[in-house]
Amino acid sequence: MTVYVIFHCDAWKMYDSMRLIGVATKTKLDKVLKAIKKKCKYSDEDMETYIYIHETTTNDIKSMDI
Repeated sequence: MTVYVIFHCDAWKMYDSMRLIGVATKTKLDKVLKAIKKKCKYSDEDMETYIYIHETTTNDIKSMDI
């Protein structure tokens, strides 16, 4: 199953700054992003700057850098 892992981060999307804030399926991703936008009082530009989304799959390690 494909899932979207959502992180809050700095403007440069540095790995050290990433904090996990959510995981969503494709069908619920828009709803989750809208909730994050509302909760953080972010503009569309803020969302692009401070939110990073990583697409991955469950029960699989193919997407990991091992």
